[in-house]
Amino acid sequence: LPIYDILVLDIDMPEISGIDIAKHVRKINANVTIVFVTNMDNLVFESIKYSPFRFVRKTKMNVEMPELLNSLRKKYSEESKYLTFNLDGEMKEVKLTDIVYFESVKHEIYIHMQDKSEYKISDSLNNLLEKYETIGFIRVHKSYIVNFRYIFEFQKNYVILDDHTKIPISKNRITEIKKEYIDFTRKEIQWCQ
Repeated sequence: LPIYDILVLDIDMPEISGIDIAKHVRKINANVTIVFVTNMDNLVFESIKYSPFRFVRKTKMNVEMPELLNSLRKKYSEESKYLTFNLDGEMKEVKLTDIVYFESVKHEIYIHMQDKSEYKISDSLNNLLEKYETIGFIRVHKSYIVNFRYIFEFQKNYVILDDHTKIPISKNRITEIKKEYIDFTRKEIQWCQ
């Protein structure tokens, strides 16, 4: 499968739906930006689990497509932000949107990346949360901060990520965590009016 940054998919196609394509693509690439084009409002909620960036209505393409392009420019400008840290005496930069989660283990922080690489840094979860909570990082447990973009679902005791990783969730904060997730999702999925 070729690598694309952006996929514009019609939800309603004759042989395979845009939702089916998105489901397949998300198994391979969690970062591709998906835009759904549709007039079928009843399928919009089904498509949300594949983290679309935006929906464009077929009847409003002339107005909504330019808005989409402006939003994509803004998104890619924001995604160019990096976390810089010292790794074996050299400075290393990683894209914040490629970080799946931070994990605290015995006063050290492990950065778990989308490509399955892992880095160990000296920092605190409190400090990282203070820096990055406004761009989509949620503290789900005393030892974990998760990038909301990689959350697939919530279970009773866990957050399940796109790659099926289970992260423990603080039971006493589950309502607050879900609210933060919904707020970030609403900001990310921009509805065209």
